[in-house]
Amino acid sequence: MSATLRSLCEEYHISISDGIHALQKQGILVLSVDIDIPTFKESTYRKILSSVSPPKPRANTPQPPKPVLQKPRPQHPQPKAYPGVGPTDPDQRQREILSRDFLILTYTALRKPQTSDILYQVLQLKVTQHTRTQLVLCKAAADALAKDAQQFPVLETVASHVQQLKQHHALHLLNGSLACENQLLSAFIKKQDLSTSILVLGTNRSLHMFIEHRNEVSQTNLGYRIIYERDIDNKSHLANPAKQRPVFPDPEGKTKAPYPESSALAAERIPREGGTAYILKGREDTGSYEPIQLGKRIGLGGEALVYQLPDGKCAKIFKSKTNSVMKKEKIRIMVRKLGALRAVDAALMSRLAWPEKMLYNEQREWIGYIMPAFSNTHPFADYSYDTFPELIPNVSKADQIRMSVSLTELVDFLHYNNIVLCDINTSNILFDTDQNAYLIDLDSAQIADDQLFPTNVGTPDFLSPEHIRSRTFAFVRKKADDVWILQNLLFKILTPCGHPYSSSIYCEDDREYVEKGIYPFQFDKHPAEEKIRGGPWYNVISHFPYYLKEGFWESFHGEGKWFHEKERRPVSYWLNLLVRYQEDLPTLAAYDEESSKYLPSRAKKAPPPKAKVISKESSSLADFNELLKKLPLDKAKPLDKAKKNKSWDSMV
Repeated sequence: MSATLRSLCEEYHISISDGIHALQKQGILVLSVDIDIPTFKESTYRKILSSVSPPKPRANTPQPPKPVLQKPRPQHPQPKAYPGVGPTDPDQRQREILSRDFLILTYTALRKPQTSDILYQVLQLKVTQHTRTQLVLCKAAADALAKDAQQFPVLETVASHVQQLKQHHALHLLNGSLACENQLLSAFIKKQDLSTSILVLGTNRSLHMFIEHRNEVSQTNLGYRIIYERDIDNKSHLANPAKQRPVFPDPEGKTKAPYPESSALAAERIPREGGTAYILKGREDTGSYEPIQLGKRIGLGGEALVYQLPDGKCAKIFKSKTNSVMKKEKIRIMVRKLGALRAVDAALMSRLAWPEKMLYNEQREWIGYIMPAFSNTHPFADYSYDTFPELIPNVSKADQIRMSVSLTELVDFLHYNNIVLCDINTSNILFDTDQNAYLIDLDSAQIADDQLFPTNVGTPDFLSPEHIRSRTFAFVRKKADDVWILQNLLFKILTPCGHPYSSSIYCEDDREYVEKGIYPFQFDKHPAEEKIRGGPWYNVISHFPYYLKEGFWESFHGEGKWFHEKERRPVSYWLNLLVRYQEDLPTLAAYDEESSKYLPSRAKKAPPPKAKVISKESSSLADFNELLKKLPLDKAKPLDKAKKNKSWDSMV
């Protein structure tokens, strides 16, 4: 950490006034004693302050007694400070945790009214105990908080505190979009020294993976400081984020809803472009309806039409033939759970087209819902082998990994809250210019409340081996089905646009290859079962780290440990692998620069062979025979009969 005038005066045992006076004599103007001194000026400050001798005590002032020298006690290594270990007083413990070098505020933490108390406590510690805590947050999160405060009065105090801190230049703001929050915070943490103490409030799971990995790596270094992660409970206390409960219950054991998917809910009149729809405020029987005008049509699908709205949102209106009672009930539950999901991770929710409000026609019949609109994005279907460089200028392996991490953290967030996506395909996945992933068409997800709400849609190309021969999508989905789709999409992003099975030269029916798990890429000592078509896939996969190659082989090969449904690894496993890959990429590129390229021109370099230390005497049989000739005859005694009968093992 950079030194300040206050810390240097304490180091040289002089008063701050004497230090300021000494610096002013040398023509140095002191604005504040707590401003960090630049590194190139620190030696000058130290030279000046070291020449200032502390004031001598007066003659009549009683001198303190000389300390009695005692035998020093043996120093035992102090235990490392882990979260939850410390003083018994919880308030004192909270003050110690808040007295970090950096306090990082996520958008999720800012959306909690209790954060205003935390900000006040930090400010109080800075004034009373002179802590040097710096508050760090994304500028986009602060701007989003100001907008949220206009809609939710409960957030006005937090927004006011943040605004006052901005005016007094007490915030370290990171520039970037709200969707990039997790990447911005990770990059900021990377730049800090291992000895820097950091507290993160309200983390998402991807940031949690990064922090966990950094804490593990840091333990091998002396003087490391563990990075704390905390949430804020209703009493303004710091809580462990791992204790958070999923928003939706586990669908296991839930019975299906009493109304089938085919139970039609046809509306008499469907508004079109330029027409009027109505937003329900309150209950259907007692609530009021607010009109809203539909703008330009921006989407058309088999089930619904999507229209632009004036406030930057969009409206999804179902066709009469595809509307149903079950769909309405499912959307109603999803709208009700919106606030709880935002409380878990508001930044990730900003990248999900989650239903926000119910829509009705003039006859007060349900017709659809309002959801977020994502501009300046491209569907994943637009990305191909040739279009990757067009959509991402100067595309590199780091961009592909960032796309993979961004998509995986969304699926992991939904799975953590017991939401099964069911229909994940290249059309409902969007990417922006910063390689952040967005998910749309979330009304096809499978959720559970008191009962299970399944879906009957899907993509045949991404069916798992156990369902590859199914002609319908009437079966109840599991998280393992989503994992299988995600594995294929990650392979498609990283290769790029390859397929784990269709790369074989003999492939005629992909379903057979998926069903049997005929994975054509070699891994470790396992040979490739089929020849590979011409293309970049072999070179690309050769540059993957070992753990990623292992993950793909064990998941796609029929003999792999995670090929079958019950053994399939969760999404958090893939998120952990990708975050690790993101951290290891600079090291891999330093060894072989082709590892950082979008399309490597060759396979990965073989590691240099380890030098074998072999003595000259045993290097060859000829040398051994020469030594035998030089052996004196009196020392070359024959073995007795007892030793000859012993086995080789007994002689060894």
